[in-house]
Amino acid sequence: MIHALIETGAGEDDGVVRLVSADAVARGGEIGVRYRTRTGALLRVDGVVRGAFDREHDAVVLPAHARGALALDVERRALPTTGLPSSGGLRWTWLVANAAQSPATHVETFVPPAREARRVPPAAAATLALTGHSHLDVAWLWTFDEAARKAQRTFATAVRQLESDASFVFTQSQPQLYAFVAERDPAFFERVRALARAGRFDCSGAAMWVEPDCNLPSGESLLRQLVHGIRYAQREFGRTPAVAWLPDSFGFPNTLPMLLAHAGVGAFGTTKLGWNDTTVFPYARFAWEAPDGSRVLAAQIASIAGGAERGRVRRARKRGDLLLVGHGDGGGGARDADVRAASRAGTWTTLEAWFAGLRETSAALPVVRDELYLEEHRGTLTTHHDVKARNAALERALHDCELLLAWAKALHATPFFLDEALRRLDRAWKLVLRAQFHDVLPGSAIGEVYADVAGDYDEADAIVADVAASARSVLPQSRARLAAAPVAPRGTARGFVFENAALYARVRADGALDELRVPGGRNLVGRAAALALYADRPKRWEAWNVDRGYVRSRRLVRATGCEIVDGALEIRYAFGASLAVARVSLAADDPYLRIDYAVDWHERRRLLRVENACAFAATRARFGSPYGAVDRAPRPRTRAERAKFEAC
Repeated sequence: MIHALIETGAGEDDGVVRLVSADAVARGGEIGVRYRTRTGALLRVDGVVRGAFDREHDAVVLPAHARGALALDVERRALPTTGLPSSGGLRWTWLVANAAQSPATHVETFVPPAREARRVPPAAAATLALTGHSHLDVAWLWTFDEAARKAQRTFATAVRQLESDASFVFTQSQPQLYAFVAERDPAFFERVRALARAGRFDCSGAAMWVEPDCNLPSGESLLRQLVHGIRYAQREFGRTPAVAWLPDSFGFPNTLPMLLAHAGVGAFGTTKLGWNDTTVFPYARFAWEAPDGSRVLAAQIASIAGGAERGRVRRARKRGDLLLVGHGDGGGGARDADVRAASRAGTWTTLEAWFAGLRETSAALPVVRDELYLEEHRGTLTTHHDVKARNAALERALHDCELLLAWAKALHATPFFLDEALRRLDRAWKLVLRAQFHDVLPGSAIGEVYADVAGDYDEADAIVADVAASARSVLPQSRARLAAAPVAPRGTARGFVFENAALYARVRADGALDELRVPGGRNLVGRAAALALYADRPKRWEAWNVDRGYVRSRRLVRATGCEIVDGALEIRYAFGASLAVARVSLAADDPYLRIDYAVDWHERRRLLRVENACAFAATRARFGSPYGAVDRAPRPRTRAERAKFEAC
């Protein structure tokens, strides 16, 4: 039977169209509802969420008690998440132009086929663990608001399946997604909460607030991802997440096992290392050890999305993988047919239970004592530098503000003052943590996302500044410390010399540093602080990648002039349509030369690097990682070492 739908205007926001049926569903027994949409639609019956439609789900079977008027919130527009072109051009332009949809104005009801009797899985099924799954980016080709609606639809499909099949288990990480759903529909969230408390809407992988980039944030930010994620699951669901589930993040620092162990999280899972472009990651399961000796049980699972196809089932059995059943990023999770097919092939379980089973053989697992470097997406270390700079500034500001509050507490500030300050900082932290999602801070989201992030950062900045000012008002006032006097450079025939009791440096008129040493010591640099331009035209995925061969396009940037200004050397550069100024300074007591750059950037498909060449043969190079450091080979010899040609 065909039911006409009438548009009643916008739904909860301008992103959706609200359609309602002219007549109510009244038939007894189960009834199916079919609606085809490319962008996604949330289904309510008599005001109650009963499911969703998307590219993988065009039919919903309503239980016998679900009767009344149908209402659909249909997404106005959506970009596809499969079959995307790897570069710009006409196809991408066409996809953007055709993202909008005119929603269908009718639904079809039908009598669903009789349910199959639940079969007893064969003995082989006991060896295959399954979980329903839907990876969902908090932002990417959509904004945070669109992600909230995607989460609501994905959760609606999962809840429908969980309520109709007592054996099914659906795993979902990212407390931010749960919070989105709770804010949009508290009544529906109560159903999610009940299933999560029962362990069937599995939150055991929700250890981090979002699935963040793990290289760019500070160590403290990663700990706060864990603090906020774990506390949310404990408060809302009465469960403590046991797994850091990061299937799609762009590589993992060597210190992450230490941070996870510090938070009481003993397991880590990803699928991303299968994307390596040079070396094949050798282990499906391993013990991952941090420099301090902390260990977590880790798994590199082969596939993040799909159904119960023979090839996926065969590969999962061969590798001993957990089979993730479902489609993400608006695909709504597991298709109903895949739930039925997978139930015949294996046993549904949670992330926590699957990792607990691995512990029985963990003593025999190989041990990895290194970063898990992703040999792909190396351009995300530099794309959208503005977002990375504001993230780092907010991390520092939050640290300083909390330090002021700690002093205020030590000096017996009132509990009301402290509680209100911490409540406001909780909001600021969550804005920062959300923007550390692995398609936002790395710079690979659409422009509308960064407009939202700029507003979020403005809000967080205002909160932190206000709380810090309030904290200072209850602290004893002290005289401000005077900044150390600058050591003015002196001009010589070969450039400009900076010198104090701890350091000697010489900067040439072209801006390059050709001498840096302690007094009486050897020179440590060949040519440092040199600017160089490179072509940035990767073969695919411009926002994510830089290709190894970009180094062959190097062109030095020459200075256009220099002068001494207020005790520092200012060097001017011009290249293409852009300008840059380097300010070189030395304070009387500092053991380092400081160089600050201001760049007015107007280039396209180009990289600008500050390059420092040493005057000695190093045996190792040490790079920072969150709350630690990692060693890399300065002269790579193996394929794996050569693949690490960009570092955070």
